[in-house]
Amino acid sequence: MAEKYIPFFIPSIGNKEIREVAKVMRSGWITSGHVTEQFEKEFKNYIGCKYTAAVNSGTAALHLALDSIGLRPDDEVITSPMTFAATAEVILYFRARPVFVDCRRDTFNIDEQLIEDKITAQTRAILPVHFAGQPCRMDTIMKLARKYNLKVVTDAAHAIPAKFKGGTICSLSDLTAFSFYANKNITTGEGGMIATNNKRYIERIKMMRLHGISQDAWKRYQRGGSWQYEIHYPGFKYNLTDIASAIGIVQLEKCDEIYKRRLEVVSQYLERLSHIEEISLPVQSADVQHAWHLFVIQLGLDKLKINRSEFIKRMNLKNIGVSVHFISLHLHPYYRISANYRPDDFPNASFLSERVVTLPVYPKLTERDIGRVVRAVEDIITTSRKAVVFYGSKQHGIPLSSPDITELERSYVNEVLKTPYLSLGPKLYEFEQQAARYLGVKHAIAVNSGTSELHMALRVYGLKEGDAVITTPFSFISSASCLLYEKIKPIFIDIEEKYYNIDTRKIEQLLKKATKEQRSRIKAILAVDVFGHPANWNELRRIARTYNLILIEDSSEALGSEYKLNTDRRSNSKWTKAGTLGDIGVISFYPNKQITTGEGGLVITNSKRIADICRSMKNQGRAPGSDTTYPFVRLGYNYRLSKITLSGNSQFVTRSG
Repeated sequence: MAEKYIPFFIPSIGNKEIREVAKVMRSGWITSGHVTEQFEKEFKNYIGCKYTAAVNSGTAALHLALDSIGLRPDDEVITSPMTFAATAEVILYFRARPVFVDCRRDTFNIDEQLIEDKITAQTRAILPVHFAGQPCRMDTIMKLARKYNLKVVTDAAHAIPAKFKGGTICSLSDLTAFSFYANKNITTGEGGMIATNNKRYIERIKMMRLHGISQDAWKRYQRGGSWQYEIHYPGFKYNLTDIASAIGIVQLEKCDEIYKRRLEVVSQYLERLSHIEEISLPVQSADVQHAWHLFVIQLGLDKLKINRSEFIKRMNLKNIGVSVHFISLHLHPYYRISANYRPDDFPNASFLSERVVTLPVYPKLTERDIGRVVRAVEDIITTSRKAVVFYGSKQHGIPLSSPDITELERSYVNEVLKTPYLSLGPKLYEFEQQAARYLGVKHAIAVNSGTSELHMALRVYGLKEGDAVITTPFSFISSASCLLYEKIKPIFIDIEEKYYNIDTRKIEQLLKKATKEQRSRIKAILAVDVFGHPANWNELRRIARTYNLILIEDSSEALGSEYKLNTDRRSNSKWTKAGTLGDIGVISFYPNKQITTGEGGLVITNSKRIADICRSMKNQGRAPGSDTTYPFVRLGYNYRLSKITLSGNSQFVTRSG
């Protein structure tokens, strides 16, 4: 028997709302009146602003807010395409132009760093959308608005009771538009509210919400009311009824309670779905209070055999309602045709539009309901994974790499955790000595990653901004990024065809063609032993000697490989281990490497001076030695390898040889 259907949303309507609606219906006045005024007053007090005006939808709230600032034809309003239809369509009501700015992938909010580039002489306002209830970066947006004399109208349809840096969101913009649609955090069925601290704006709004007449209709029909009225502007029929306001007053009383329960649901989702690598969960900025109107996950489609439509179909087959928030406006036919938008005009919004799915989040979800939603997501993802993916302790398919961790390493970690020494200590020295003996060098310095060791190799030889280093483009990103850390120019040389290593003939051609000034800037060659096969080190060493260049060997993938040198002054044998073929070498212990410490690496050298500098630099620039004060003698980094990860020393002893 199928389990009961879990709707995408159920409003938190109780007996009190029903009683208050019945009271209004018995009162003899059911449209806008005293109850709506009371709702406006209580809402104003709750959110902390001077003025509010109740209207019959969030769309009406946005429309009247833009009307109050005097938006005109051909004006431009900057907003996000990652929103519902209303946000942009109200701009078009004025024959003005919505100007889209791409959203951020983390919060889905407008990317505040891209706004300034879209400001023109026609720009009149910025309309940020607090997506899912998470406030935009209003400090940056308001700073831009002040700089260019723009108005800010905020779409806060999702954002009760959100806060930004401790303050209510209505205090941050010129006008704020809220929605009370059926699925919002509080509801009146249909409805909305405009909040502002500007009296002139609110007077205009209250007139325009009811045909542009000089006073509310209900006042004309009350005892002592005046029959006389005047039409000042062609307005709209946007007033909120007392029936709806009666619901709103009770909902507002329950707002904090509703929000508390939403947080409990969200907390369970975040905890119980966090282990699923194929989905990305929503994030919350540290300085905001997220209203959590929506809980939007992103599907990692590159890791799944199904698309978003199939995922939703399978959720529905499990009797669980989900939704999509949103399909970016620039992807819809109207905007594609009228503005000639293409998907890649707003790449983040396009990316998210293909992947987002919104899970149910509302107070009436039971613990059993939450468990069913979590299990459904787990089940669909588990059965839809592409072949090479891990899930918990089970493997599906054949993994690309699987670290060879045995009980010996696990017992070592357990022993370390029983001691007070989790970072530097005697085990580290033992590990470095074992590594040096295995490689046949004098010094091996353990650090926390292959990237760290490359960075230190550059720093230890004094390479600096303006210098250039010859290297290969056919390598992992860290080879080039370490150069860019120090503003060193990478000079890429193509690879040779057989082993994919750097082509030494092309290195020499470059150096011969270079001017004296160009050659003076080239300080080193960073050669990578690609896929574990050593590069042409006889030629590399000859070129380095000829042109007086430092030779850095990236042997991250080549632990255990050997190379036959023509003249071997570094070893007693003709074969020399990879990592020891240059002036300085590096080896990585990433999980897919020959041996692993989880993350980690070695700097390899025969120079005591270089080794001492490396040990100092990796320990934040402290002077090496037994002095417990460890004075800071140079610029350093926290590149230390923790003792916990040194289980790899057993791998050197038992396997590398």
